[in-house]
Parts: sequence; C-alpha cells; structure tokens
Amino acid sequence: MEDALQLWKEMERDASVQGNDITFNILFDAASKSGNFPLAERIYKEMESRNIPFTRFHHVSLIHFFGLKQDPDGVRAAYKEMVEAGEMVDTTVLNCVISSFFKCREVESAMRVYEHMKGIQNKADGFSSKSHHAENATDVLKRLTKISKTCPEFRPKLQELAPTAPDGRTYRTLFEHFAVKTGDFNTVAMLLEDMRTFDVVVNGGIFLVLFKAFKKHGGYVGTDWTADRLSTVLVALLEDLDDGVKGLYLDTWLMMWALRAFGQCTSKEVVLEVYEEFRSRWRLVEDKAQFMDAYLNNLLAGKDGAVHRERFATRMTTRATRK
Repeated sequence: MEDALQLWKEMERDASVQGNDITFNILFDAASKSGNFPLAERIYKEMESRNIPFTRFHHVSLIHFFGLKQDPDGVRAAYKEMVEAGEMVDTTVLNCVISSFFKCREVESAMRVYEHMKGIQNKADGFSSKSHHAENATDVLKRLTKISKTCPEFRPKLQELAPTAPDGRTYRTLFEHFAVKTGDFNTVAMLLEDMRTFDVVVNGGIFLVLFKAFKKHGGYVGTDWTADRLSTVLVALLEDLDDGVKGLYLDTWLMMWALRAFGQCTSKEVVLEVYEEFRSRWRLVEDKAQFMDAYLNNLLAGKDGAVHRERFATRMTTRATRK
C-alpha cells in the first residue's frame, strides 16, 4: 500500500500527471483490502473534493469496502447509491453484495440476494459467460449505463438486458460459507442442484472449496461429509478433466487439498491411489512435480505443513531479494 501511495505522489508531483478515476479506484481498493479503512475513507473524500466521477468499478469497490468493515447498513447504502446513480446491476455486482453480507455475518441477507438472482427472469439469456458477448460484457454494460443516465425512463427496460443469473463466482462464495465455514451439507447439495439448473460448470475453484470442506468436516462418526461422497467429488473432477472441460486443470493447491481431504476421510492406501490418478493427468513442470512428491511423502508421514512452511519461506525470501 505504501508503495502505491508513493508512486501516486511521484506521479502527480514529479510528472505532473493528475490521478483519474482509475487511479483512485486502485488506491481505494488497495487501502480497503489492506484493512486501512481510515486511509480508504480519505481517498474517497479526495475523489469527492476533486469532483472525480464515480464509475461502476468504484461503486462495487465501495460495497466491498463496507463488507470488509462488517458494516451491513453501509453495504445497503452503497448498493442503493449505485442504483440511484443509474449504474446497471449485473451478476458481478450482486456477487459482491452477497460476499459483503457474508463478511458482515448477515447470512439471511446474502441468501435473499441469491434467491433474487435465481428468480429474475430477464432478457439477458444470450448475454452469458458462455456467449460470444461475454468478452465485451463490460463495454456493453457501460453503454447501457450511459443510456440509462441520459434517459432514466428507459432504465427498467435496460436493466432487463443485464445478466443477473448466478455464475461460478456466486457458487464459490456460497460454498465457502456453507461448505467450509459451517459444514451444512444439505445446503451444499441444494446449491449443487441449483448449479445444474443454471448450467454452471463446477470449476477448479469450487472443487478446491469442496475438498477443503471434506478436510475440515470429514473423518468423524456421524458426519455428512463421508468418504463415499468425497469419492463422488473426485470422480466428477477426474471425468471433467478427461472430458477437457475448459479452464479446468490440476494445480498443486487443488491436489494438495484433495489429498488432505482423502487423508482425513480415508486411508493412506487410498491417498496413494488418488495421487496416482492425479499423476497420470497432471501437466506440471519438473520442480512442481518434485514438490508434489515431497508433499505426498510428508502428508503420509503426518507432516502435512512441513512442505507448505518451506514453500512459504522460499516465497518470502524471493520477494525480499526482489525488493
């Protein structure tokens, strides 16, 4: 954060280049995510004093900001302000609202937004992540917003053109709460069924979250997170890999959590079998393949965190060297 502020000051002082809406949105977002809320608020006020117009990105960042502050009323106010400013509300915006409500521990509010997303029947069926329009989604939303601000009476009809159905990010956020945090398997099962309804592919991030949930909640008598259900998730992952599902691949983090889950819920023999399934499918460079071999040995020896600590130390050393 300090580096970003210093760069901004040098840009304005030495290069005489004034910050614009993009500059301030980056600074505001960085301050928010670093937990420096007073600084974020000062950046917000500086934008106001310079009469820099708030864009769609800033409105979303403001919603996220209040989520990080665990201020649910602030989340609602920021969302209302975005709507009143004539901005189009799409899936990305609603995902941010859901995530922010979870951060505020307002689970019911988050689920009301999700149910709203499921229930909306708009005209954006062809304007999805699978369509050829997806690459230009941001430009399209900007154009809709421009028209909406110029002709407010058309806004309700224009809003119908914005996609608001749940997507992969929606479900990952929901699974992070109901799978990893609370272990509510019945809700997870319902959400998986919803994914089928909305034709949302289970991507690598969702598989990762599910494996984390089995590691945390599996391996106990009476748990809903059973070894059989874990095996079903693995089979789905392997089948999707074999079918060449776009964007799905085996990275070290995904495999580590899968192996941890099987270590928690099954036996060392099964862990080895899962590892061989991964080995036959992965496309890792040599050093990452060696890392996975070392990780497996440590996991089987009951030293799950050893390789992770070593890897973390290596990363920190590398960063320090670069600086």
